[in-house]
Amino acid sequence: MYQSLNKYLDPISANPLAQVQQNAMQTLDPNRILQQAVAAPLQTPDLGFGVLGGAAAGAAGDAASWMPEWMKGMIGTKDQPGWGGMALGTASALGNAFMGMQQYGLAKKTLAENQRQFQANYDAQRQTTNTALEDRQRARVAANPGAYQSVGDYMRENGVK
Repeated sequence: MYQSLNKYLDPISANPLAQVQQNAMQTLDPNRILQQAVAAPLQTPDLGFGVLGGAAAGAAGDAASWMPEWMKGMIGTKDQPGWGGMALGTASALGNAFMGMQQYGLAKKTLAENQRQFQANYDAQRQTTNTALEDRQRARVAANPGAYQSVGDYMRENGVK
């Protein structure tokens, strides 16, 4: 009878805050954490394929028994990886190659358009500059005909080609 009363009189049990602190100390004990880490190393998680459709999973690490053989080969097991990852990698590489070729074609078109626009702009600027030079030389010749060279000679020498 005294033992059953002692649990009520125990200072840790009587103080709920002290009990929480004791539980926290046990949970955060580094020795306990280290023992759990050594005793239970990381394992491959069970993805639960066996519970789909109520079918039971096969042996530990094996694909579910309801799967067809090609799917088991594609997914694989924890000991033998399947071919599905390699197939997805190959499909990804082919898709990336296709997209790379598309981008290359777009870059070629962009370069050609940039060159066309540059040439059109250069031609317009050349025409504007040559017209201004020719008008200025015509004005000089008109003001003093013998002092300046002819407009044609001046444009051959100073015009933008």
